[in-house]
Amino acid sequence: MNFKKLICSVLLLAALCAAPLAASAAPVTAVRSSVSPARVRLVFDSREPVKYTAEKNGLQLVVTLSDGTALAQSPVFKQDAVIKSITVPAKKKKKAQVVIDLTKDCQYKMYNLKNPDRLVLDIYRIPISKTTTQLAGGVTYTYAQEELNGRPIVSYLVSVAPAARLELRPFSAAGMYNGRGSLAKQAAERGLVAAINASYFDTDGWVIGNVKDKGNFVAMDATPRSGYVVQGNEQKIVRDIAYTGSVTLPDGRALQLKGMNRARIANDLVLFNSYYATSTKTNQYGREVKIKNGRVVAVSTAGNMSLEPGCVVLSGHGTNAAALAGLR
Repeated sequence: MNFKKLICSVLLLAALCAAPLAASAAPVTAVRSSVSPARVRLVFDSREPVKYTAEKNGLQLVVTLSDGTALAQSPVFKQDAVIKSITVPAKKKKKAQVVIDLTKDCQYKMYNLKNPDRLVLDIYRIPISKTTTQLAGGVTYTYAQEELNGRPIVSYLVSVAPAARLELRPFSAAGMYNGRGSLAKQAAERGLVAAINASYFDTDGWVIGNVKDKGNFVAMDATPRSGYVVQGNEQKIVRDIAYTGSVTLPDGRALQLKGMNRARIANDLVLFNSYYATSTKTNQYGREVKIKNGRVVAVSTAGNMSLEPGCVVLSGHGTNAAALAGLR
């Protein structure tokens, strides 16, 4: 065989062998985009998984695709407030790049999906963050921000190890009585490791739910609600906790209490104790009876009867006020 023919045959064989390798590079067949309240998404459809690198510098995100990867088209994106422009510079060193200029600092995530193969770039409008701080031995505080349907969801988590030797106790942000107040101020004054805003409440400080501390009724409601219960070493979440109470009059009639230590509304019968406030804060359209050691010690139709430790006040309106009229 002629030496020149042999060289040509070897070169031709090498070219034939190289052709499948060039074809096996992962060309991107299409680039799609979509916009949702949470993020902007670019999808690079490909014939096989794409190797990539992503680098963010200020408001510019540069995605570099692997050697030999080709873009069959330039990305077409829907107009969006967070993206200023998307460009595809001329290839450098056989690498395709996509340059995304942002209008504000955004987090992003890139990942490959299969069936079919595609490379996904998500650019988030809302920052996703998570930080954890140690408050004391065995106690950590975690702040996290996620997104849900384009809106920020913020969570605050206090984790307490069983060996931390701490006690979980309810207290009022108003201090000695029920009501509204500064949680941070109370935490500082009481020297608490952590304080968590727990019960629902109305604008006037009415605790909407049930609170009991060391056997003392602090705020109770007849509407069933879930509660966190601590009894000795047992801790549990209990559903449908509700307050029930009744008043038996001298003539044998029984009146049902609607709640305890909460605002009195139409035709209500409410029981107050000294955890509520210094007085019942009611108006004159009712009747109130103060009881000490099981005996009536005062009756009033003026409203806002005073509250002292060791006494309770029955406060009735409408039909319940009329029912209390026979007490002396």
